[in-house]
Amino acid sequence: MYFKLFISIFSVMYLSSSLIAKELSLTKELHFGKVTHNKTVVGVVKGFDTKRYKFRVRENQTLTVDLESDLVHFNIYRPNKSSPDGAIFLGKSQGKHFSGVLKENGRYMIRVFLAESKRIEDEKTIFRMHITLE
Repeated sequence: MYFKLFISIFSVMYLSSSLIAKELSLTKELHFGKVTHNKTVVGVVKGFDTKRYKFRVRENQTLTVDLESDLVHFNIYRPNKSSPDGAIFLGKSQGKHFSGVLKENGRYMIRVFLAESKRIEDEKTIFRMHITLE
């Protein structure tokens, strides 16, 4: 009897954590063609969830990102890096605008997340981000 109860509790916990993990992190590939150099992304973040946008870059391309939202920040990471030491831009301290020449080939990532005080309050907000790659 205790074994069945343990299995039931474990199953619920496992399924809940899987659903939470899915909600917390969404990764989307962005494709920039030869003609299209601009993307506008509209999304929603709530609580501790994050949105990740990955895209391919050639060395010496210029990336410009503008974020419209008072409650949301974004970070930009070099290829194959997702920790703060791999960031080329930290929006919490550097603002809502980035423009710079990227020095490496590869898949860069933009991570969008709520401001810390709003995460704790489990706030939900819409953001709009304009991305240009030339």
